Amino acid sequence: MSVKPGLAHHASLVLTIHLFTEYWLNKLIEQKCEIGKEILKGKEYTYGIKLSIVYSMRLIPKELFLNLKTLNKIRNGYAHDLNYDLCKDELRFWGPSAENIQKAIHAKKSRGKEIQKSTFGLIGMDTFGWLNAICVGEHGLSNNAIKGSATS
Repeated sequence: MSVKPGLAHHASLVLTIHLFTEYWLNKLIEQKCEIGKEILKGKEYTYGIKLSIVYSMRLIPKELFLNLKTLNKIRNGYAHDLNYDLCKDELRFWGPSAENIQKAIHAKKSRGKEIQKSTFGLIGMDTFGWLNAICVGEHGLSNNAIKGSATS
């Protein structure tokens, strides 16, 4: 099996951002959903289902929901193909860096793979930052676990 150079770091970035966003989805469900603890007790609820629950409860805006769906698509791409190319699909993003992200994706398509990692970094950090701001600012959730993991 052949894995492209630099993939291990890139795949770990994808997984890390996905885990951090799932942390917030779990916290929103736990704190804002009447049966949240029951939902989170089992393992049958996937990231996509949790995301749909949070969105259907109107805890996040549609644009953030769509970004998180795209992040999950990218994560699943890596889970099923070690050489997944995040820029092969038509990906669309919203938020503060959306224009820069779209430019980076199109530049990558025409210039090669050297900016794939930085493109995902923009996508992930922009989307995670947006979710983090909503969870802490609008919903008053604590981000102590995230702070602790960042310093560990």
